[in-house]
Amino acid sequence: MRVRADDACPCGRERRYEQCCGPLHDGSRRAQTAEQLMRSRYSAFAAARPDYLGRTLHPASRATFSLDATREWIERTRWTCLSIIERTGGGPLDMRGTVRFDAHYVEDSTFRTHHENSLFEKRHNIWYYVRPLD
Repeated sequence: MRVRADDACPCGRERRYEQCCGPLHDGSRRAQTAEQLMRSRYSAFAAARPDYLGRTLHPASRATFSLDATREWIERTRWTCLSIIERTGGGPLDMRGTVRFDAHYVEDSTFRTHHENSLFEKRHNIWYYVRPLD
């Protein structure tokens, strides 16, 4: 694990990992909003938790997910910053939401930015990442 319990949470909230995304990663708590799930998925890359990325994928999207490939890619990257640009819906009472973000990381000594507008959906009161919209 690249993130210790008392480290600042990589998601950008001003909380320690153990009080922020850590409980979501270990399954003791669930995301209450689409943005919280998005932030926790970003933190899963930083904390080397590919299992969480698989668990939080919408069931219809899981067929193409490879735990091994995700793990290998995470080992080659260092995640540096998350910027939330816009969110639509995705609140505790919503069933769908979108989050537009920039995720900054380093791969092969090169700084990179992943831009995405993500779709999230709640099923049986659990938020899932569905797919990128662009």
